[in-house]
Amino acid sequence: MGKKGKKKKAVDPAVLAQQQADELEEQKKKQMQIQARDLRERCEREEKDFHQFLMEREKINYFWIVEKKTLTEKQADLRNKEREYQDLEERQQIELKMFQQRLKHLRYHQQDEVVEVKNEAELTLKLQEDHHRITEAEIKKDKRSLKVEMKEAEVAQEDFIRMLKLEQDQTILELRQEFDRKARNAHLLFLCLAAEATEACRQSWERRGKRRKRSIQLCWRNSRPMNWRNRRRSRCRSRHATCVRGANERRRIFISS
Repeated sequence: MGKKGKKKKAVDPAVLAQQQADELEEQKKKQMQIQARDLRERCEREEKDFHQFLMEREKINYFWIVEKKTLTEKQADLRNKEREYQDLEERQQIELKMFQQRLKHLRYHQQDEVVEVKNEAELTLKLQEDHHRITEAEIKKDKRSLKVEMKEAEVAQEDFIRMLKLEQDQTILELRQEFDRKARNAHLLFLCLAAEATEACRQSWERRGKRRKRSIQLCWRNSRPMNWRNRRRSRCRSRHATCVRGANERRRIFISS
């Protein structure tokens, strides 16, 4: 068997009660310290609020004194303005009466001027109507004379145009007759030239035919190639065309002259 554990010492009840009393005392002390700190902070806040309240009261008193003084000054200014307003109103009433009297006088004077101007306007209007009536009669007379002159001018212009047309027709007829005469002459000349050209070409063809026959005979005799014949034929045709162009050119020159 092993050894048994040591036994706990017995606690004295008086010592335990003393410890508990000390702990309670310590807790009360801490609570009182906390309460004291809270009370001190509250006192400081109340003192601060009290000082701020005093400052606000002094500021309000100062503002009240200033505003009261300002109110007194404004009331004095208001009384002065009221007196000035009354003076101005009285002066305005006097001036209004003066203006009314002056306006009444001006109305009478205006009525006299209106009547005078109206009479002058009526007289001027009557004179202008007489002048316009005379001017209108003169204008109508001038208008009638202008119409007569315009009619005469139109008749003269129609006669002149008719005469110009007759002269133009006569000139056109003469030009047409002259053109027909030149055309006939040109046609006759062309026929003559064409006949001459035809006769010359015929004679040329006859001479060329004779020469061609002789050349053919010579070709047969000498066994010459046939291309020589073709070349002779083309040369004859070109000469005939040259003769015709010459005749046409002479005809054109004659017509243009």
